[in-house]
Amino acid sequence: MADPGKSAIIEDEIDAIFASYLVRLKTESLAHSYYVYGFLKSELYLEYADGAKSGSVQANMNARVIVGADIVIPSRLLIERFLEAVLPLRKRLTASVRESHTLSFLRDTLLPKLVSGELRLMDAEPFVSDSKVM
Repeated sequence: MADPGKSAIIEDEIDAIFASYLVRLKTESLAHSYYVYGFLKSELYLEYADGAKSGSVQANMNARVIVGADIVIPSRLLIERFLEAVLPLRKRLTASVRESHTLSFLRDTLLPKLVSGELRLMDAEPFVSDSKVM
């Protein structure tokens, strides 16, 4: 609901409760997960999702419509080769997102204290080195 057809992939182990308006897809392997996620981000699927939306006040899609999209699943060999190509990219992306969160946290924590004079630059260095950002 609200944004039907939007997809995300969760790559970290997290404790989560899925709301009733979310649809969680489980695949048989990591390679399949990345393949299906790529399909859900494709122009083909976005066009399908746009045409499958219903609701007069708020757009929505149910699970049956979501999993009803036609997708071709390649052979096990091809899907494994796909994983070999995609996995290094996903790892770099995940590491960059983590680094971005760390840098944002450091900025939001340290900058107000540095600007106000509450903290001097020399005193901030241990925070930065503890966060493994340098």
